[in-house]
Amino acid sequence: MATKDVAVELSDLPRGDSKTPSNSDSDDIVADAVPEKYRGTDLDHHDMRALGKTQVLRRNFKLLGMIAFANSVMVVWETFLVVSGLGLSVGGRAAVFWGMIYGAVALTSIYVTIAEMASIAPTAGGQYHWVSELAPPRFQGFLSYITGWLVSMGWISYLTLVSFTAGTTTQGLAVLNHPTYVPQAWHSTLLCWAVVSFGFLFNTVLAPRLPAVEIFFFILHVVGWFSIFVTLLVLGPRHNPHDTFLVLHDTAGWNSVGLATVITMANSVAMFVGYESPVHMSEETQNASRIMPRVIKWSVIMNLGMTIALCGIYITSIEDLERVLNTPFRVPFIQVLFDVTNSKAGTTVMASIVIVELISACISEGACASRQLWSFARDQGLPGSNWLSQVSEGFNIPVHSILTTVIIVALISLINIGSSAALNAINSLGGISILSTYLIVVGCYIWNRSQNAKPPRGQWSRFGMYYAIVGWLSVLPVFFFLLWPLFANPDAANM
Repeated sequence: MATKDVAVELSDLPRGDSKTPSNSDSDDIVADAVPEKYRGTDLDHHDMRALGKTQVLRRNFKLLGMIAFANSVMVVWETFLVVSGLGLSVGGRAAVFWGMIYGAVALTSIYVTIAEMASIAPTAGGQYHWVSELAPPRFQGFLSYITGWLVSMGWISYLTLVSFTAGTTTQGLAVLNHPTYVPQAWHSTLLCWAVVSFGFLFNTVLAPRLPAVEIFFFILHVVGWFSIFVTLLVLGPRHNPHDTFLVLHDTAGWNSVGLATVITMANSVAMFVGYESPVHMSEETQNASRIMPRVIKWSVIMNLGMTIALCGIYITSIEDLERVLNTPFRVPFIQVLFDVTNSKAGTTVMASIVIVELISACISEGACASRQLWSFARDQGLPGSNWLSQVSEGFNIPVHSILTTVIIVALISLINIGSSAALNAINSLGGISILSTYLIVVGCYIWNRSQNAKPPRGQWSRFGMYYAIVGWLSVLPVFFFLLWPLFANPDAANM
């Protein structure tokens, strides 16, 4: 694990420039198996030396590729469309919308702190490494270990969830075009296997092409948003603006509009969890300590704006909420698009873009989850760490960690055949796990800044405490209410 001394060393050493160094400058921190053009810059070598790590992965990502990667991991507006029915069925349109606004404020503050830490210590380990540097000395080992497990579980859970989401949306399209089709649980599991297998292919055999692939999906991400937004804007009906944005509801049996609202808002905020994902690819990015803060900043700004705008036009385009929530197409947004366009072909095209983007998220989340697993194993944090931390010399990628991630997802997906409720319980761990690591990291950051006379410095350090305190206080109630069921008096299925 990283130690406190590493953080001080990282802040004190003179930073390198972004020019590619000679081999003699990097022999001690770059493995011979890494091709010269993928060895990174002076700045990368400085950071790896300060972190006490050896460069064994290829640095084949640059700024645009990493921005594309971050957008591909999160696919926030796509995810909003697929899961919108959850919030709409509890607190209604207004609670969903204002949850988005609250999330923009709360998590933007959190991500400023995350971006600062990424500029100080750009490591694939991310949160657990930062905690080991910032936590009180007596708790460093314990908190770092717990954080490592939470991040690892969280990203594997996210990968499982998005794989099933892609499958469920595909089944919804099948029902739209073939009304006699009856979705089965084992169909969902097979579709999940197909999606994660596709991701495994891209993360292994086609790994050198991953940056270019991510840019393609990023373009589709933007084009798809425009196509759906403009369609809803031009063709959609307009629900009363006052009722849409200002009237709150309790349709979940809580007997309290306020409680139903905060539960709905918490679930809206949860859709923005995960923008630290590029950090786990730091050791495959050139000039990582300079690029990562920019990647986090621009991906957050772009997707918050796109999602809030689409959310506003989407909820005003729903004329019959009950019809949408009880749609036979499994996911409400397919019903909304069909009602607006009255065209199976048009709905199929737009929904297919969402499915393709969800599949792209599986590729990126597979990379993110496997790098986190590999990094944690490199620091001996997992059973079988020596095997999991091995890197193939041919492609310089952690094949064992990638394969393990895919196998775990495939095994978890089998639960769906016996109980979808049990699978949903496991999948719900994703947002909770990752969000809890944010609270730990930012809490340790606040403690370190208040105690350390010479703390490590990165971008935004001047206002770091302000953002950290605002973010931590804003996210804490979200974390609390995310642990609540959506509906009062829950049974096993909707808990």
